[in-house]
Amino acid sequence: PEEENLKEKKWLAKTAEERQKISDGLQEKVKKSNPNADRLSFWFDQNSLTLNLNNDSQIENLSDFKDIPLKIVNINHCAFINDFSFLKDSPVVTIDASWSAIKTITALKGMKTLRNLNLAGTRLYDIADLKGLNITSLNISHNPIKELTPLKGMPLTDLNIERTSVATLTPLDSMPLTNLNATECKLLKDIEA
Repeated sequence: PEEENLKEKKWLAKTAEERQKISDGLQEKVKKSNPNADRLSFWFDQNSLTLNLNNDSQIENLSDFKDIPLKIVNINHCAFINDFSFLKDSPVVTIDASWSAIKTITALKGMKTLRNLNLAGTRLYDIADLKGLNITSLNISHNPIKELTPLKGMPLTDLNIERTSVATLTPLDSMPLTNLNATECKLLKDIEA
């Protein structure tokens, strides 16, 4: 059995009314901070612990979500969110931060529940903080990433490194990969993985 997450335990200890009040307050705050709220795609589901915020959100900081044990996070195309600090100690399973302003992934370090991660088209240079995670699906395409060594030993089955600066696939040896996209990796020298 998976270890119960403390943040999730605290959330579930709240009454349904308390959780609903928090959820309503977060929704109102997000809408007020977005001048184009009619174009904004935002919802937070307090039961599945899912946050969906995309389509040119003007939000720069998601610290209001720091006490919510989010499991699914979709912040794609969020031009102002540049880190995952609001996810610290959350039992996150899936993150889609593609084409966002993410520059650092330090808060993901040690996040053992994370299985699916999409960081395509972000401003990410380094994936060292992913070392030792149990990710099975990873998209780091369209990033200036050069080194895949932090992925060594990961249970990846699906990896997209399209248009990265990766020069070798050696760190992927012995991985259970079933899908690898290395299209337009102009520096790639080897193809054994």
